[in-house]
Amino acid sequence: ADTLVRVLDAELATGGREPPRVQLRNYLCRTLGEFKLPTVAPVLAKAAAQEQDPTDVDVRLSAVEALAVLGDNKKSARRALHRR
Repeated sequence: ADTLVRVLDAELATGGREPPRVQLRNYLCRTLGEFKLPTVAPVLAKAAAQEQDPTDVDVRLSAVEALAVLGDNKKSARRALHRR
């Protein structure tokens, strides 16, 4: 997950507008949301707040959705621990 965080962070910094670069950022956001690690939240929050170009809208949406999935994953893990 740390490697994916670094790649997304670098992509957000360079911000290429070509469709493959935007698709990569979308993919990275959605993928990172599936992890059950709090370390992915800061880069997802950064992606959700980035608003430099109209192409950022799709990335922002993916990041917000990923944060929601991440939050749901944390709730599920917490419930599983309390059942033990």
